[in-house]
Amino acid sequence: MPDPGGDGGSRFQFNGDVDRSKLQAAMEKCRELMPNGGQPPQLDAQQLEQMRAMAKCMRENGVADFPDPAADGRIQIDRDAFRFDMDDPTFQAAMEKCRQYAPQFGGGR
Repeated sequence: MPDPGGDGGSRFQFNGDVDRSKLQAAMEKCRELMPNGGQPPQLDAQQLEQMRAMAKCMRENGVADFPDPAADGRIQIDRDAFRFDMDDPTFQAAMEKCRQYAPQFGGGR
């Protein structure tokens, strides 16, 4: 299990060799150790609008099936349902361009 991103964020990066069922089971057992018990932060109206702007930007930059956020602000990315690969150069370029719209939590970057 790698440490989270060096920027203080809680994102984890895994290669294709990870057994997703084992990962999910471990995450459930360790959820209480995560910030906010593993629950996403609650977004205010401004942050939700920022998430919508990010989703729109992703679509405008080549990721046509990028979903809008749910009412709670979460964007659920299902690689099978939306038919795009988060490792794809087009996705990566769009994410780099559009991350400016993502709300900042806590100390920011």
